[in-house]
Amino acid sequence: AAWMCDTFGNDLGSAAELSIDDSTAANDPDVAAIISDAEIIFIAGGDQNQYEDNWKGTLVEDALNQHIATDQAPIAGTSAGLAILGQSYYAPANLGVLSREILDDPYHANTDDINHGDFLLHPQLAGVITDTHLDRVSGKGRKTETRHGRTFGFLARAVSDTSSLNARAIGVEEGTLVALNSAGVASVYGEGAAYFMQPNNYPEQIQSGQPLIWDNGGQAVSVYRIQGSVSGNGSFDLQNWNGSGGDWNDWFTSSGYDGFNCQTGC
Repeated sequence: AAWMCDTFGNDLGSAAELSIDDSTAANDPDVAAIISDAEIIFIAGGDQNQYEDNWKGTLVEDALNQHIATDQAPIAGTSAGLAILGQSYYAPANLGVLSREILDDPYHANTDDINHGDFLLHPQLAGVITDTHLDRVSGKGRKTETRHGRTFGFLARAVSDTSSLNARAIGVEEGTLVALNSAGVASVYGEGAAYFMQPNNYPEQIQSGQPLIWDNGGQAVSVYRIQGSVSGNGSFDLQNWNGSGGDWNDWFTSSGYDGFNCQTGC
């Protein structure tokens, strides 16, 4: 709160910082009232599983959904805070899944906490699953990997779990912000890129213990990549799922992680 006041000065009337660490606190009417009275809400990074466990089914969840859906007021989040803003979301109780793990087995044990439509209900992110840190490198030597394949795997699960090609994914790289206006049009700020992902068909193979096959002749998923900038770059309409200032690419996998191809930009 002090940083907010120091940074934004007279543009900010007041700020409050809440640490809601259990369901008892999340059911405190005074805590929910602070959220209900807020004009802008920012959800910090951390552990989205704790947000889910501590807030789901509480007054805090109700207040957040009122802020988002009824009041249509601004809300934002970083890392775990962004992860729970999509109506589809990933909140792992254990280790976060890696690209190789989800592509080689879309029902890997670390994917048990992919959920749909049962927590925060941002109307502009209906059917959207979000992911962050896409260019973060895991592993060593020849086995290094980024999270681009993980986001692709999340979208495959969302399509399969919901039996709908209306599922979407948005992934952002490190130091990158996707800002939506009231009409659901996004611009991209910061150092990295954002990826807006749309499926073109159902996965040819998605089952436990088997590598994901989602090929469609090399056109399984259409991905629009917008490079961020300090002043904001590009424009992407989440309603029409089309944009300007970026480039379309096709992502696919012919067989799990080793068959994954995201072409340029990842």
